[in-house]
Amino acid sequence: MKSRSEHFKKMLLKQNFIVGQCIPSERQLAEKYGVSRATIGRVVSELVSEGLLERKWGKGVFYLGSRPKHVFVLFQVGSMMRSANPNSWFVPLDILKGILSAAGNRTAVDLCESADEILKLANPPLQGVIKIGEEEEQLEKLPENLPCVLVNCHEPSALPSVRCKVDEGISAGVSHLIRRGCSRIAYVGGPFSSTSQRLRLEGYKKALLDNNIQFIQGMISECSYGSDEGEQAMARLLKGNIRPEAVMCADDMRAMGVYQALKKAGLRVPQDVKLLGFDDIPDAENFEVPLSTLRYPRFEMGERAVEMLTGIINGRTDMSLREELDMKLLLRSSC
Repeated sequence: MKSRSEHFKKMLLKQNFIVGQCIPSERQLAEKYGVSRATIGRVVSELVSEGLLERKWGKGVFYLGSRPKHVFVLFQVGSMMRSANPNSWFVPLDILKGILSAAGNRTAVDLCESADEILKLANPPLQGVIKIGEEEEQLEKLPENLPCVLVNCHEPSALPSVRCKVDEGISAGVSHLIRRGCSRIAYVGGPFSSTSQRLRLEGYKKALLDNNIQFIQGMISECSYGSDEGEQAMARLLKGNIRPEAVMCADDMRAMGVYQALKKAGLRVPQDVKLLGFDDIPDAENFEVPLSTLRYPRFEMGERAVEMLTGIINGRTDMSLREELDMKLLLRSSC
């Protein structure tokens, strides 16, 4: 019986099912292959357990295709540990959690710092790579036809990618501040040599334009990452001729620094100045004044990257190779 079941499984997998296609019913398969429905049911259940098929009750059984046995994640851990930007920890680590969750028990995941390390560790054939972050130079060392997905990369690229709509997120945040009655809205972010940071700034400018509020260069305070830098950036703004009614920040850590500068100046949040962050890091909700922020769907990006890579490996043509996820405005006490 087992050999008959295995024979049918091989026959079934030889069919050119398209990923996402509903396979024939158990009755139809039994008639086609001349086996009992009990055998069909057992084989289908095995393939569901193996992740090749998915059963949707009331709809049928759908072909998922083969899962990659081994995926390499390319990310410079050393640069993250040396970075002064605390968000360099929160963002990629949550993306990694999403990757591991989507990979499950059927796909091994290795974290590598370089393409050379991947090529050294990989047992041929190398199936796929997920690259976290902006830098693409390492990818040039990998085989040209190797399936690869970029995650959280905002640099222009022809490669498949999953990222967030950071510009639209900032626009939504600034628009909320405007609805709260603010027109003098400062922006603390940068460095603007980064594509991701420039997109955030463009989102800020667009929200002002859409609401007929004049953009004032003096309301921008460019700084590097970290709470100390945010505090210094806000201190510079407070020395200007225009006192902001609200401050939009490029990340939560800088927003926390902005709060300290406002507090030292005798200004209250949100009564005197409203404050909005970006990222929703773990400390934001439990901050001295719980920080309103824009949630970065980090975990979901990791999950979608695995789904996209799996689709590419299986030759799917019905899926987008550019995914941009929405951000969510989380309102707490700071605005």
